Amino acid sequence: MATVHVRTETETGRGWSFDVLVVDDSGAETAYEVALSWADYDLWCGGTRAPVRVIESLFEFLLEREPAEAIRRRFDASLVRRFFSEVDDVMRRAVDDEV
Repeated sequence: MATVHVRTETETGRGWSFDVLVVDDSGAETAYEVALSWADYDLWCGGTRAPVRVIESLFEFLLEREPAEAIRRRFDASLVRRFFSEVDDVMRRAVDDEV
């Protein structure tokens, strides 16, 4: 299983921006830049978790469905809905499981 490392978190006017590094079992590294809006943050966790934890959960979700190299290197978290309609339900359940 790949390991997700959030290297930086920067608050923006619309939410946050994250630099994320995924390291797979072979040691291969893939870097990403991901934006998370206030709206998606509120939808997925209602403010009950740190934004960085939401991004970690989002990458766990993505990596269960596709290899790291198939994930866009730069994207807004809302884009995931276009490819995986179940993301909102899965992300909200992940929060419930952690609380």
